[in-house]
Amino acid sequence: MEIDQIPPVEYVEQAIQQLYGNGNHREAQEYLHNLQKQPYAWDLAPQLLRSEACN
Repeated sequence: MEIDQIPPVEYVEQAIQQLYGNGNHREAQEYLHNLQKQPYAWDLAPQLLRSEACN
């Protein structure tokens, strides 16, 4: 599964929260696993680090 466009940081944050929270862990894990394989994944890392979302 390839992710065509850079997703909004908020969407990635939701997937991370779902992975570690009470959501659908398998779906979140699959999404994040595929996301990290994309060429733009390193562009998302600094955005996530700057995020004001709760850690």
